[in-house]
Amino acid sequence: MAEHVRAPYPLPTEQPPLMIGTWGSKLAALAGEIAAELKIGGSANPALVPWMQAQLQPGEQKAGRPAGSV
Repeated sequence: MAEHVRAPYPLPTEQPPLMIGTWGSKLAALAGEIAAELKIGGSANPALVPWMQAQLQPGEQKAGRPAGSV
């Protein structure tokens, strides 16, 4: 915020967790790199979960995060 702007409440000191929603592999890889959680939707077929986990792994590896951390 600009110095002359004042919030009527305390500003957060930490970055809030990021959730990314996607069905695609490129955004899933980005989620693996920077997000705390990935949302694939309530209507997703359970068979999609292992595939989506595999899409997260390149981003997790790039960020030095353990597999399955998102």
